[in-house]
Amino acid sequence: MVTNFQHVKSCSDVVGALVILLLTLGAQFSQPTDKVQAAAPNLKITQVNGLVNSRYITAPVYTDFSAKTPTGQKLSIGVSLWRATAVAKTSNGVDYMYNLGRNQWVKAKDLIPDLTINPNVEGTMAYSYNKPVPIYSNPQLTQPTGKTLATNIKLWQINRITYFWPSYPTYAYDLGNNQWVAAKYFAPIEPITHVYVGKAMMNMQDINHVASFAKTDGYYKVVDVASLSNADVYAKIGTDSQWVYVSMGALAYAANGRFRTINP
Repeated sequence: MVTNFQHVKSCSDVVGALVILLLTLGAQFSQPTDKVQAAAPNLKITQVNGLVNSRYITAPVYTDFSAKTPTGQKLSIGVSLWRATAVAKTSNGVDYMYNLGRNQWVKAKDLIPDLTINPNVEGTMAYSYNKPVPIYSNPQLTQPTGKTLATNIKLWQINRITYFWPSYPTYAYDLGNNQWVAAKYFAPIEPITHVYVGKAMMNMQDINHVASFAKTDGYYKVVDVASLSNADVYAKIGTDSQWVYVSMGALAYAANGRFRTINP
């Protein structure tokens, strides 16, 4: 096992991992070295200072960014976050290798765990908060299509779901025709058509004050859903002054027994 990598131990490092990881894995970094460009024209190497998540996978380690010379060592199974000093990207911007210090390189694809792909038999939908989420052509999310989800749609039908096996959470959703998106950007939506309403209802223009009252408690049909900037989700059961707060996620609206997206 490799033991001389710089791995993250403190709580502050872990808290900052999500922000730094986005920079490490997704951004275009500056100042590629001339030496690397001349030796490997199809790879662009940039110095970085961020974190890479290995998800406890014992990936093989190489001495070079082209992965031609293995060291015979592997990442420690007891560490998930590693400090990266450089990233090697392909000509189309896909991460290829990470330098974890002292020319100890690992392949980006080796850090993707085995995925279990299941059909969405529960009818769950994905709530995107109208965000332009990137779309990929494979469930591993390593092949970007260059497209993003439409921002005028907030609920999406899920065809397939991928999981890390055996103990990791949902990784990606297939929204149809091999259009895969990262599950971390979505709220899972339970396939129900009615919401329980007490007396108080709100107007979305002034959500902190009661606008009207339901005549009776009970389950009401949902005609729309909306979210606020703090990610709270509300269901509309009638007019614009008849919105109710929905706990534990949003709602899907079904027509004729089949689920469909709810657009603004």
